[in-house]
Amino acid sequence: MITAVPRARDGQYAGAIAVITDLTEQKRIEDELRRAKDALEQALAREQHLAHTDELTGINNRRHLFKLAE
Repeated sequence: MITAVPRARDGQYAGAIAVITDLTEQKRIEDELRRAKDALEQALAREQHLAHTDELTGINNRRHLFKLAE
């Protein structure tokens, strides 16, 4: 990323001051966090499904029925 600010001397344009920032590591970490978030959301959905269904039959259990009744 390049950020530049114009520089004036005596009211006249005298150039610019630029800062160059390497965002490669930041983008890698953001991608890693996004993948971890997706994995956690999938795990949560799986656990919620297991909490509301009978493991042997796959039908909704009493907890799910009470949740629906609310």
